[in-house]
Amino acid sequence: MINISITGKKIRRWSIEIIILLAIIYAVSLFQTKDHVNKGKIIQDFTLFDLKSQKHEIKTNNKKKLLYFWAPWCSICKINFSNIDNIYRKYQNQSQKFQIVSIALSYQTQNELENFSQRKKITIPILLGNNEISSLFNITAFPTIYYLDENNKVVNSLSGYTTEIGMWLRL
Repeated sequence: MINISITGKKIRRWSIEIIILLAIIYAVSLFQTKDHVNKGKIIQDFTLFDLKSQKHEIKTNNKKKLLYFWAPWCSICKINFSNIDNIYRKYQNQSQKFQIVSIALSYQTQNELENFSQRKKITIPILLGNNEISSLFNITAFPTIYYLDENNKVVNSLSGYTTEIGMWLRL
């Protein structure tokens, strides 16, 4: 018979280790977002075109927005892209409430993005970002996600991998 006993000292040690781990995660998150546009800033309306030359307006329109900035060479973006595409597929019929946008930056050619889209079987339109958009959002790392409220006010942002649940909870 195995005797498993957890003493008060073990519980206290585990609690301290968990608190330290959470503090480290929080500090890394703060460091990753230090250059992001400040929460509360209103983002001006803008228009981008997708791979099929269709116009997409990101504007104040009573919709919450998830803006996913990525690069085709970014390995984390490739892993994370299935999460953003799943959210898009699940919520595209709720387009009156949400606008979920994929914005490609730091790409060489449009063909590179088309190949990426075909290989990954992506359903979300890929918008062609540019230096102006990159500067508007202070994009310094990939992937970067911004969450805007109905009035285009920044409510949250993050860089790096996030789960589908994490994205959904922030909407």
